[in-house]
Amino acid sequence: ELIGLWTRILGKISPAPEDRKWFGDITDIKTYSREDRGDYLRLHIGIPIEIDFYQDHLLLLPKTPRSKPLPAVIAWTSTSYSFTKPEEWWGSYLARNGFVVLTSWSFIRNYRDGKTYKDNINEVVYERFGHWLPMAKMVHDVSREVEYLKSLPQVDPERIGFIGLSLSAKTAVYVAAFLPEIKATVSV
Repeated sequence: ELIGLWTRILGKISPAPEDRKWFGDITDIKTYSREDRGDYLRLHIGIPIEIDFYQDHLLLLPKTPRSKPLPAVIAWTSTSYSFTKPEEWWGSYLARNGFVVLTSWSFIRNYRDGKTYKDNINEVVYERFGHWLPMAKMVHDVSREVEYLKSLPQVDPERIGFIGLSLSAKTAVYVAAFLPEIKATVSV
């Protein structure tokens, strides 16, 4: 009953069947840079959240894992900071301690054609997907990131978590409610 109510509010929790054409192979990433950070490798990558929208991410891979497969954490920043900030806040610590870390931010910070939350982003989403509130799309974007992490051989698909700051903290609450594949959330 609660899921039905929230689905009516959010528009939908996931894309409709006719929307699937906008989502391709999540593993078709673009690698922009690769750096050795001592205890971990830092890759700046673009992940195809939609077929025509590559979202910036940092992928932090521990060099000397303590166990295999490894737990993973998706760490989003707020709309105010760079998508790289979670590396500084939690990511480097987690990577040094055996976690795969994927940092990013909400699509409303940087979406297709340079659109942002200042450009009535909900209208851009509605134009393509119909009634789908940005918050629900954020949850779907996290599910795409989970799909990507699960494709990595070093990631334990049963141990993936999410950390969010500010708007992304609100996203963490929705992720906890609607994505059972996320095993732990932190809302800051």
